[in-house]
Amino acid sequence: MKNKITLQPIFSYTTLIKSLFSNNDSNGNSYILNSARSSLNISIDALLKNPRKIKKILLPDFICSEIIPVISNFNIPVIFYSVDEHLNPDINFIEDNIRNDLSIVLVVNYFGVPSDWTSLLKLKSKYECIIIEDNAHSLHGKYENIDFGNLGDISFNSLRKVLPVLSGSFLKFNNNIDLKKRFQKRFLNFSEFKYSFRFFGRNNKNPKNMPDDSKSVYDNIEPIDYFSYKIYLAQQKDKERICRIRRNNYNFWQRYLGHSELEMLDIKSSICPYAFPCIFNDQRVYDKWTKWGIANNINIIKWPSLPKIESHKLKNAKLSRILLFPVNHMNELNAMEFINE
Repeated sequence: MKNKITLQPIFSYTTLIKSLFSNNDSNGNSYILNSARSSLNISIDALLKNPRKIKKILLPDFICSEIIPVISNFNIPVIFYSVDEHLNPDINFIEDNIRNDLSIVLVVNYFGVPSDWTSLLKLKSKYECIIIEDNAHSLHGKYENIDFGNLGDISFNSLRKVLPVLSGSFLKFNNNIDLKKRFQKRFLNFSEFKYSFRFFGRNNKNPKNMPDDSKSVYDNIEPIDYFSYKIYLAQQKDKERICRIRRNNYNFWQRYLGHSELEMLDIKSSICPYAFPCIFNDQRVYDKWTKWGIANNINIIKWPSLPKIESHKLKNAKLSRILLFPVNHMNELNAMEFINE
């Protein structure tokens, strides 16, 4: 039986052993935590300690529900702005809501695609809003000549979404905020140790046995584990190969699904795509492709799980019907054969 092709790379002890001899690196004014949720929590906490009082936070309406409990920890009003079919934010709406108050604006580089940073940076210059750059879908990316992570006042990512690690999120401050704290690497906790064996002894064709990555809980604010840190360092040296395979896998899905009922989201501008996103129009199409994925041992998931709070409403309803096809660099799809749909 061929290995399951998953959205997120699978942790491998073989990969770990190969990574243990990587050299240390210098991360500058950044903090290496266990999860994107931890990074966001620390970011907002640091910003709310600013002497200038922040009045609200603006979030995209196209956002995963996991972000809401983090923000709910703080007594700060939330306003949702819409995202268009090209995954760009409603700049006019954002401007209308930040012109009179100091505000946080969270901006997502969806699937590794840069947002409309030209307009966003103009707003920042004009109104002095604080931008948090969400790179949970992005490890390697650029906007013009600027690397992801250097666009917002604060940025964070989610290493588990792109690399075969058990934890990890780089939190970076670009606006001279210093937490006056350093997070040391640690050994695995029990949940991570259990997660490291998630595909051992499973029937990979049975969807009931498939772990749902979105339900992995990393709610405790901790540093990255030492194993994941060493894998990250080793994979940094492999950046070009990782990006090349992910782009090749993206191109594979573009050819394979090009004449299907699925509507493609164009993310060709991503140099290191997180996934191949498509829009399905009805339940029949959704069932067809998820069943095809099970038959071919491919983990195809619906994303996102939208917030379930009263103030949230997704303006572009099509974005609630997205399927993600995996492009992770642990597999080269061009070399594989699949059962036809």
